[in-house]
Amino acid sequence: MRQTIIIDTSALVALINPNDPHHQWAVEQWSKTYPPVLTCEAVISETCFLLRRIHLIEAVFGMKTRYINLPYGERSVATYAL
Repeated sequence: MRQTIIIDTSALVALINPNDPHHQWAVEQWSKTYPPVLTCEAVISETCFLLRRIHLIEAVFGMKTRYINLPYGERSVATYAL
């Protein structure tokens, strides 16, 4: 049975940043998930702020367009690929 996954800032930062102490765990968990993954604009914004490097921020938006559903309030969910 597939589960709906909600990803928060810390997990997203760990997944993208190879220097994060939890990077390997995040990569292992990510490999077990199936798109889409749910998050919100605040998580994307926080992740970009914490990474503060252009190449890592580009990785966030690249993931967003492939794997992440980003809900917009009461409107329908838009699918993006991360």
